[in-house]
Amino acid sequence: MVIKTRDNLYKGVNAHLHSMAQNPSKSPTIWRSIHLAHITYLTDALNAQLPESYVARAETSLQIWVEDADADLLKQQTPIPDTSIGLSSVIIYKPLSHDYFGEPITRVELLSSSNKIGKAKKAYLQNRRIALISGSSLVELDYLHQNTTDYC
Repeated sequence: MVIKTRDNLYKGVNAHLHSMAQNPSKSPTIWRSIHLAHITYLTDALNAQLPESYVARAETSLQIWVEDADADLLKQQTPIPDTSIGLSSVIIYKPLSHDYFGEPITRVELLSSSNKIGKAKKAYLQNRRIALISGSSLVELDYLHQNTTDYC
């Protein structure tokens, strides 16, 4: 018997929804819309809890950079409707007296299957390394139960 409801019957991550997002049938994947909505809700929740003057903002994800094999370097991909690009992350900024937004101290990335396998994985891991070297914290949220082999 199939149960259809708009309410999430899970207390946490809806494993069935995430499985469906990873295995689209005839329709396009729903992962992009899940990703964008989750980043929006996460940003709002963080801003409600952060100390005064700290701010969380949705910004460009580490996940939209791809390798240019011809030039042997990374370049930013032009946004097109695909699950691996056009995604957002959340960046938390620490207030500074001379700068409106302050210094970035934490980046929150919601991983997509495209950063765990294929060409985009190498580019994401390189951007991840650069983000960590910058001195800010990096939080990766990985709700995907497939495509997890040999990630890091």
